[in-house]
Parts: sequence; C-alpha cells; structure tokens
Amino acid sequence: MAEDSSRDPTGEPSGHDFSRNLLKTLFHRKSKGKPNGKKPPTEEKKQYLEVEYTKVRVVDFDLKELVVLPREIDLNEWLASNTTTFFNLINLQYSTISEFCTGDTCQAMTACNTVYYWYDEKGKKTKCTAPQYVDFVMSLVQKLVTDEDIFPTKYGKEFPNAFETLVKKICRYLFHVLAHIYWSHYRESVAMDLHGHLNTLYTHFIVFIREFNLVDPKETSIMDDLSEVLCTPLPPRTEPRHREMNRAPGARLPSRRRRRTPEDEGQSAPPAPRLARGREGDSETFHSPTHLLSLGPCQQTGLAGQQETL
Repeated sequence: MAEDSSRDPTGEPSGHDFSRNLLKTLFHRKSKGKPNGKKPPTEEKKQYLEVEYTKVRVVDFDLKELVVLPREIDLNEWLASNTTTFFNLINLQYSTISEFCTGDTCQAMTACNTVYYWYDEKGKKTKCTAPQYVDFVMSLVQKLVTDEDIFPTKYGKEFPNAFETLVKKICRYLFHVLAHIYWSHYRESVAMDLHGHLNTLYTHFIVFIREFNLVDPKETSIMDDLSEVLCTPLPPRTEPRHREMNRAPGARLPSRRRRRTPEDEGQSAPPAPRLARGREGDSETFHSPTHLLSLGPCQQTGLAGQQETL
C-alpha cells in the first residue's frame, strides 16, 4: 500500500498540511464572530429615547383617562370626535417641520427600517417621497372627515356600517406620519422646543388606538420602545391644579344641549348627543377634554367658563 505523500515518515503532518489547517481554524473563528468577515451594522442611536427628552410633556396626568368612552356618549360619536381631533393636531405638528421634510431630504416615507408605500384607490402601489405621502394622507383624511355621509354632524344622522373600518385606516395612516416625524425630524422638533407637544400628542394617540384596538400592534411595533417609555404614567403632582383642568380627565362630559326625558313630552329619549368636530355655525359647540389639550391656557380657561353655563 502506498504511503501518504503528505505526511513525513515520522507520522507528523507536513508543513503544507499544518499551514492549511491553521488557515481553516482562523477562517472558522472569523466567520463565527463576523459573518463574511464584515462588521455587523450598528444600530443608530435614537435621540427621542433619551431621558432628557422623553420626560418633557405638556401635561402630567395619565392620558388613558381621556380616552375611555364616556357612559352617555355613543361609541361611533366618540371615535369620530377623537379621530378628527387627532387628524387636526397631527397635521399641525407636521406643519412645524414641513420645511425640513422635502423630496431631497426624505426621498422615501420611512420610519426606523420601514418604508411606507402609498396605495391608490385602485390598489396600485407607489413609492413616493415623504412629503408626497403625507400630502396623500392628509388629503384623504380631510376628504373623509368632512363627508357628512361618513362623519355625520347633524343630530340624529346614523354612521355608516363600515365606519370603524375607515377609522382604523385613518389611524394607521396618522401613525405613519407620527413615526416619520420621530425618525427623521425629531432633532428639528427639539430645536424648536416642540418635542414636549410631540411626546404628549404621540402618547395620547397611542393610548387611544390601544383602547379601541384601532391599529394592528404589528404595525406600531417599530415604535414600541418609545411607546413603552411615554405610556408609563408619570408620578402624580403634589401641588393643586386649576379647578377645571383637575376635573377634565375623569369628568362627566356635558352634552351640547339638555337631554330630554320621556316625561318631558311623553316621547322616547333622543339619540346620544353629537360632539363638535370642527364645523362652524353651531352655537352650542361642545369641547371634549381631547380638544382642550390642543388649546392654550387662555383658551382653555374661556372654554371652561363656557362649559359651566351649559
């Protein structure tokens, strides 16, 4: 039987075998720690998670108290009122950084590692810049919330059967806008000292959609780290608050007009009251606690006095 020419007569590996085995060992070790010999991508630091920024809020009470359905308010009416308010506030928040969100700076609608595509009415998928995407969102939502057949404001008019489905669609789009602001324009919000308003708006929106299961948790999971931080209730205040603002979070919501009873005219009780959703011409406008958060202290004081007279 022929001897193996790769080994010397003493049975020890030859120099060629030794070098080959050494290279295999080194390569094996390298590929274990760094696939393909490349450094793993480093996760980008998220400024909006830093404690000095997350602790900044406009209000310091638990916003979950603001989203619970009041006993005397119809569910669809409550969803309509809050959805319209969030649309207005998120649109306003985006307008503060819109000059920094351009086709050059934001060539795609991104948040974290997610790219959002726009689907038109025919289901056609379109990749567009962030400002284009936001414009599509705001135009669509504006069209929906001002449609009397979808978001009725007239007393006694019914909501459509697919109303909750439309609300879920709106909330999903609005979440995309908020996520993009945090991911791409939080630095500008901090520079303008508007991150406290953004944090409060985001927290309020998240607890609202969670309360009524309006957005799939998988959709919002990209911002779970921020949601976990912001949705943790802040420590209670020790100093007294203004009387009206202290009652607002858990207070019973006043109706736009006095509720009739069957004894009044021998008739059945009327439908649940409508909540004002930004339409003009109604002298009996009702402002929910959600709406109060978007106003300044002077406006809040004036509205509080108005509520006392109802």
